[in-house]
Amino acid sequence: MLPQEALATPYYVHPWTQAITPEPFFNAEGPVTAAGWLWSSTADLARWGDFLCVGHEGVLGRETVREMAVLRTMVDDRAWTRGWGLGVELARHGERILVGHGGAMPGFLAALYVDPATRTGAVVLTNTGAGASPKTVALELLQEAFETAPAPTDAWRPSEPPPPGVDPLLGQWWTEGDELLVTWEGERLRIDVRRTPGAESWLSPAGDDVWRVVEGRELGERLRVVRDDRGAPVKLYFATYGVTRLPTAFADGAPDAPRSS
Repeated sequence: MLPQEALATPYYVHPWTQAITPEPFFNAEGPVTAAGWLWSSTADLARWGDFLCVGHEGVLGRETVREMAVLRTMVDDRAWTRGWGLGVELARHGERILVGHGGAMPGFLAALYVDPATRTGAVVLTNTGAGASPKTVALELLQEAFETAPAPTDAWRPSEPPPPGVDPLLGQWWTEGDELLVTWEGERLRIDVRRTPGAESWLSPAGDDVWRVVEGRELGERLRVVRDDRGAPVKLYFATYGVTRLPTAFADGAPDAPRSS
């Protein structure tokens, strides 16, 4: 597909002399088109980056785009700084895992990376096919934003009351000395590990007294609820680990086996 409007002239920069040579417009027809022969702008890519953070109703939901950002293949097997999810690159930058991709065609280089946790991103487009590093610039821009820009916050909205039977699940639980806080937020169950910031799990119903993690820590694992004869929850099994209302040691008695699904 050839560009339909005015665009930057593509160049090749010679590495030894810094002389520039205009590149011809490359018409990627046939199989090469699948490599991503798309003309775009920083504004378009910014919208795409926001989609990679929160999804879009009618296209892919937030849970699905988060699944795309789950590590599938580690590229850097020493420092663990670069890997791949489903169609997106994962780049470790400090303690953050950024989602994005690079791009290149004759005379052009590009990079887009976002931090889904803060809904922050950077887009870099260059009209040179050599001698530039858009990814480096994008990461530097993101670091500047993390250090100087205020963290974005979503407007608070009251939740609808939880479904019947959920209220007794809420509150403080314990597993192997770690405190778990179970809350209801935005029509989903949420579990936070209190001593591990950012270690939250979002769960949706998956059967009678069974919930499944659809986003966050322990993705895909189940939460099982064990109730007493009066129907009150007395124990949970989260990713097969026993969870009780009070902190207990193994010496206090081995937990009962979880019910089969």
